[in-house]
Amino acid sequence: MKNFRNVLVALLAFVAVAYVNAEPIGTMAMPQTPEQPQVYKVGDFITKNGVTGFVFVVSSDGKHGKIASVKEGVGNWNSAKGWCAKLGEGWRMPSRDELKVLYAVQSAVMDALAQQNHKPIDGLYWSDEEFDQYSAWFMDMSGGEEFNFDKYQGNKVRAVTTF
Repeated sequence: MKNFRNVLVALLAFVAVAYVNAEPIGTMAMPQTPEQPQVYKVGDFITKNGVTGFVFVVSSDGKHGKIASVKEGVGNWNSAKGWCAKLGEGWRMPSRDELKVLYAVQSAVMDALAQQNHKPIDGLYWSDEEFDQYSAWFMDMSGGEEFNFDKYQGNKVRAVTTF
């Protein structure tokens, strides 16, 4: 019986030491899972450098692509180019090809813009490509036609950048 009591005391002492050294349940380290990167689709909104834009091109994995600003500028070609640059690092005037893509996905983008109460994409938008020293290319987003005309004409612009 004495051996039983000694074993029991030793066991209780062991449990007490283990209990004192144990972490409370609320602070126990749980296995960490790596943070999953955001996956985007056309029409999603992203803020970059304090400017909100909408996705109009996305990579196959959904993690990279291009966004266009929800706000638009209006002016001649030079002032439109300057407006885009003032939005911050990486923001620029879109290329002709980017305007063509934007026109192609316009229905998905227009729904997203309308849901967030932003202006629709409609009318004439400058591209960054010059035709010659006096004129530049722009696109009619109402019908998808491209034109080149005097750089001093007033058109709209939406800046683009990558993410």
